[in-house]
Amino acid sequence: SGTLSAHRWPSGELVWRDPDAEVAGFTPYAGDLLLATAGGLERRGLTNEPRWRYPSDPAGTAPTVCGDALCFVTRTGWLHGVSPDGAGRFRVELGEVTAQPAAKGDVLLLPEREGDLHAFSLKTFDVLWRYDMEGPLWASPLVWGSYVYSVSWAGVMRCLALASGDDVWETPLGGRVTATPVLAGGTLYAVTEGGELYALDARTGAKLFSEQLGTSPLQASPLVLGRTVVVAALDGTVRAYRA
Repeated sequence: SGTLSAHRWPSGELVWRDPDAEVAGFTPYAGDLLLATAGGLERRGLTNEPRWRYPSDPAGTAPTVCGDALCFVTRTGWLHGVSPDGAGRFRVELGEVTAQPAAKGDVLLLPEREGDLHAFSLKTFDVLWRYDMEGPLWASPLVWGSYVYSVSWAGVMRCLALASGDDVWETPLGGRVTATPVLAGGTLYAVTEGGELYALDARTGAKLFSEQLGTSPLQASPLVLGRTVVVAALDGTVRAYRA
């Protein structure tokens, strides 16, 4: 169970609230919202009016738009592809996936929880490549241009070539990672379970700066607002840094 709310920015005024939402995650899409729920995938308008509902086992990840397919993974390990009109297009059985997949064009990047990152073609339904991240994948991968960025519980940030899965660079972060990194202005921001914030050059992996925020784990992705980076710790402490 849970509550889903919509608020106006920047006033915070409440627009609507769904007190019975069971949502694994949501994604904006074509002026609407895609909601991955306990009952499948839903498309709703921004004022919460229903468009359609695609039924499935409970969703385990937020939806990802890949080409013209709306994709999500269930808690039972099935990847579902849905058309923009709500019709089912395909489903593929995977291992356990707890992080949201990423996409570029017709390539879907699937982070299996056990540590394998797969590049999956929605044109041919073939696995293009796979990479062992040497630790459980709680964080979603990122795609920027021709690069894929991924970090596992092992605490090593890796940059891979999107086309082949070959190594471009790797940088140890010194702590385990569960939060998905954020990329802004060519800088990759990552936080660790050990309470550290890292900023890396996305092209080379060079460390631009690091900051020890405390001892409480950082499990939420950093928020970049212009030149300000906002980080929230598990103990409720929020800090802002000038990037």
